[in-house]
Amino acid sequence: MRSVKKQGNLITSICNVFSMCVLITSCFSSGVYADPVKAQKAYDNKDFDTAFDEYLKDVKAGDTNSWPIFESLFIFGYGSIEAAMEAKNIITRSAEKDDVNSQYMLAQYYGKRLGKENQAASFHWYLKAANLGHVEAQHVVSVKYEKGTNGVGLNIEKSIFWLTKAAENKDKEAQSQLGSKFIMGNGVEKDVHKAIHWHKRAANNGMIKSNYMIGQIYVLRLVNTESGSADYKEAYNWFLKGAELGDVDSQFQVAELYFNGKGVTQDTGQAIKWYIASSRQNYAKSHYALGYLYSRRTGFTVDEKKSHEHFLAGAKLGYAMSQNELAVIYRLGIGVPRDIRQAEYWFLKAAEQGFTHSQYVLGNFYSSGKDVEPNPTKAKKWFKLAADGGHAKAKTALEKFQ
Repeated sequence: MRSVKKQGNLITSICNVFSMCVLITSCFSSGVYADPVKAQKAYDNKDFDTAFDEYLKDVKAGDTNSWPIFESLFIFGYGSIEAAMEAKNIITRSAEKDDVNSQYMLAQYYGKRLGKENQAASFHWYLKAANLGHVEAQHVVSVKYEKGTNGVGLNIEKSIFWLTKAAENKDKEAQSQLGSKFIMGNGVEKDVHKAIHWHKRAANNGMIKSNYMIGQIYVLRLVNTESGSADYKEAYNWFLKGAELGDVDSQFQVAELYFNGKGVTQDTGQAIKWYIASSRQNYAKSHYALGYLYSRRTGFTVDEKKSHEHFLAGAKLGYAMSQNELAVIYRLGIGVPRDIRQAEYWFLKAAEQGFTHSQYVLGNFYSSGKDVEPNPTKAKKWFKLAADGGHAKAKTALEKFQ
């Protein structure tokens, strides 16, 4: 009941509930003793059970300022049993008077505090609040109908209905999700123009990722253009918006467009800038791109140390192409001492992800015995996997084992 996760969620649960507070405090008799200082002191000391009991007194006395913290403590399970039951009864009476914030709070109470066996009651109050226009409740109801779990029957039509309601009521996440559904035809007919419409509304409403999604629509040629080709210029405009707001996918795409000169004048310096920006957010593909740029093959300024650093970072993030390049570096001793064991290790990491070139190299390793102990069984295994993946040289090498 007192987990770190719950404590962390206290801050993010604060919402605008003053209309609810008016309804609730109207239920109380005057003269209730309250001590806001005591409540705040207990909260600051992370004595959340005592804080809840004291905030309950404050709320009963009509202190609207106490309500947001009280709400959070109630939902996440703090307070004595007696105080919690009293609060539940108070909030239930308010919810039954059609106060949507009380209904939403009660839905969270049943869903989060009381667990799986109370999901039906939780959904009942979410649906009540949704029907009265509570935006967050509308979104939750949509998700529950889409998943069809915890006693709520799967109903995609109703899910889309409530998602649209939430989107129309300016829920940015709902707007973005609805836009993506129109891209994929998930529960709705594919409609790229509606997809752009909803993602634009989401982007304008502060949903950063929607800028990336619109850019992708233009890159993937989902919008018909006069030439029939991708509209990289329009894509660049949207990716740049997302990139400047810190979206890592958008930053990588801006770098790619600059590097390849698509939609914008080719500029390796700008490409480097955005690759670095996204790599600082642990974007594996950007580490690979930087490793490649700093290697000997690009004509760009060679920096073997930086190349190794970025390939290593990408490899540690699980990116197969970086793992393969790092293996090559260790095998040939490029900028680092030659280390066959490290080479074998990273070739194996990439091969296990289905990277056919690494599989082929391992086949050569174990068949020739030049750098490692020969092992025909392992050689055949890796040649076959590479051949099955379409590697032409591996198919030829495999014939020797037939």
